[in-house]
Amino acid sequence: MQLVFAGKAHPQDQAGKELIKNIISFMSAEHLRKKIAFIEDYDINVARYLVSGVDIWLNTPLRPLEACGTSGMKAACNGVLNFSVLDGWWDEAYDLKNGWAIGNREVYTDKDYQDEVESKAIYSILEKDIIPLFYERGSDGLPREWIRMMKHSLITIASRYNTSRMVKEYFSKFYKNASENHAKLSADGFAPLRELVKWQNRMLADFAGMRIENVLADTGRTYKSGEQFLVQADLFLGKVQPGDIRVDVYYGTIVGEDVLQNSAMGQLREVEKIADGRFRFSGAIPCARTGSFGFKLRITPFHPLASDPYENGLVLWS
Repeated sequence: MQLVFAGKAHPQDQAGKELIKNIISFMSAEHLRKKIAFIEDYDINVARYLVSGVDIWLNTPLRPLEACGTSGMKAACNGVLNFSVLDGWWDEAYDLKNGWAIGNREVYTDKDYQDEVESKAIYSILEKDIIPLFYERGSDGLPREWIRMMKHSLITIASRYNTSRMVKEYFSKFYKNASENHAKLSADGFAPLRELVKWQNRMLADFAGMRIENVLADTGRTYKSGEQFLVQADLFLGKVQPGDIRVDVYYGTIVGEDVLQNSAMGQLREVEKIADGRFRFSGAIPCARTGSFGFKLRITPFHPLASDPYENGLVLWS
């Protein structure tokens, strides 16, 4: 096995520069001369040779500080198998069969302990999984299972993590919407925009006066899969009108200390006035899974012309 290091630290990243210095100092030992190499001046040309010439792309960011991980994507497009911390793109792309993962998304408060645990995981996976698989050869000298993983990696990664998809998503999710939003807001001499600004100012002034007074739900019985779980919320809105807000119910399976998994979002759409300034919002949650069940209410401003309900930082949770 030969380790090839390449990369650059940001000019202000003292820890990164110190790490590179330590690697170069460590590899200067005589018995490591042919085992570890450091390639200076990492750039596109160096990357081209690396991603087409290595067997494993090892990436060890300190989770959750990985910016993205485009180098691993390029490597995968060249048939290279990724071996990385579950952060950035690899947290999305890893499927247990297209490479190897370091750790299991654990959260650490002690960085030194995190380094110790993850470094031991690297050595263990290399020794027990990666190297035996690489040297498991048939009579023709080919590592059949390794090649199978390479093909699976190409199928699952190259088709998804590429610039064509990126540009299409930028267009469909951002550019197109921004263009349409500009056309709507600039119509009639920007009258819709002026209306939106007035609404935003009103919400900034009045949103804090709202409160959740009561949440009604039958939590005393067991529900069967496929049933509906009814939720009602009595809200004091003050000067805010029911059409100015959206009442969502965030629900899922409870694991551990009130941690929600398999979470989803529903909406309390039915509105009934119960007194001046007080309204009851109602809706149903589908019971699609078994197990302990929990939910929270989330109230955000709503306006048909507003592209982002969170841009003013107004959210009320139950």
